[in-house]
Amino acid sequence: MDAKRKFTGLLSPALPNIKTSNRRIDLRTQLLHLFMGFSISGPFPFFMNDEWERSIVLRFGSYKRSRKSGIHFKIPFIEKPVTVPVYEDSVDVMKQEAITKDNVPVEVDGVVFFEIKDNTKDVKDAIVNVGDYKRQTLNYATSILRDQVGKKELDDLLQRRDEIGDEIQQQLDDKTDSFGVNVLDVEIQNINLPEKMERAM
Repeated sequence: MDAKRKFTGLLSPALPNIKTSNRRIDLRTQLLHLFMGFSISGPFPFFMNDEWERSIVLRFGSYKRSRKSGIHFKIPFIEKPVTVPVYEDSVDVMKQEAITKDNVPVEVDGVVFFEIKDNTKDVKDAIVNVGDYKRQTLNYATSILRDQVGKKELDDLLQRRDEIGDEIQQQLDDKTDSFGVNVLDVEIQNINLPEKMERAM
């Protein structure tokens, strides 16, 4: 029994050390992320991209190089990384008032699904060629949606919703190509008619 107690006593002090070691590992991980966060704009010579992020590095405001995921070097105060995500994203096109080809006032809204193309040129274009790629995509989508509604009669608008969404997607993708955005899909969600017409129908 005495030998067994001595053996247990020898093991028990090691257990707190294991927990302390795990805490130290967690603390090191947190400090690493904090360090990388400060390094983006501060004096540290490194920055970090997650798996879904891509960056360009600007030197004195001019494009120098592109970087994918991982830890990367930069020259403090001289170089600045600018980062964008390359995962699928979406923007809501809020209700737009428009008049159909047969002079019926309607309210239409929808959703645009898009992504930044994951290559060096398009990531650079999404940052350099436009102030805000998401807002610009939304502005184009709003304009094209209103234009398409004005070219369709009400019956077409109600019955060919998916086809019209495809037409908007193609036109929008042509517009956003200059700043590296690939439009995946456009869905027209709601088409609201005047109350009197809804009652008649």
